[in-house]
Amino acid sequence: MNSGDELLIRYTDINLPIRAREDVYGPVPLHWHSYYEVELIMDGEPLHLINGSIRTMKPGMISIMTPRDFHQYSGTSRIKKFIFKESCIQDDIARLLLTRQEPCVIDTGSRFDWFSDRIGTIIAQFRNEDIYCSLKLRNIVEAICIEILSSDFAGPERQSPDSSSAQYHDILKYIDEHFREPISLSEAAAAVHLSPNYFSHWFSRTLGSTYSQYVQYRRIQYASALLLSTRLSVEEIAWQAGYSSLSFFSRVFRRQYSMSPLAYRERFSV
Repeated sequence: MNSGDELLIRYTDINLPIRAREDVYGPVPLHWHSYYEVELIMDGEPLHLINGSIRTMKPGMISIMTPRDFHQYSGTSRIKKFIFKESCIQDDIARLLLTRQEPCVIDTGSRFDWFSDRIGTIIAQFRNEDIYCSLKLRNIVEAICIEILSSDFAGPERQSPDSSSAQYHDILKYIDEHFREPISLSEAAAAVHLSPNYFSHWFSRTLGSTYSQYVQYRRIQYASALLLSTRLSVEEIAWQAGYSSLSFFSRVFRRQYSMSPLAYRERFSV
């Protein structure tokens, strides 16, 4: 099956552990990447499409995009941003970011200068190869991630007992990279070295849904993003999202959003 990468652009690894800049960006097509990305809006109010949901970004808002998020910007904005490899942060921070059900997007409020100054330091020094500078920048990256994760604006996340485990991380990462493909439960279980029975039990206990329900959730997120970011037909979008049956796709979509795909496009397209 065609994976649809011509519609969802994948930006792969970066050549430095950290890269950063301040510039005017936008519009930016629907994409995802293998690294983490932190963006602080300096001016402008771009529309940010994240995993099928539209957010109006305003100056002072900051976001963290992980390798499991796909997003798009409409409009232009001046942004301070940095991207970094997962190796730059501790494993437990990466797991907290990857296992959130919603992306981290907050209004910095009175903390704006704190975020702006620290991202400014990253922009100014990320090419410095001195070992102590590198350690300092990694500490700043971790501090920014922790500050966003722990912010009251981010809202509490329901965490299951297993949600911070390496196993949880590996399972979600595999599914998020392959959900558009026809992967069976047995194939997904084998990919993370678990038996199908244990995998199924673990999934229900940890996420409160079946494996199939989670795959459908990710496919519908992707399909809703394509509805708002392209003029493809509903049939083509269903196929790109991993559905071989248009009628089944329409039923799943209506169950998720209480409207048809075309009604969703007409209501939320900008």
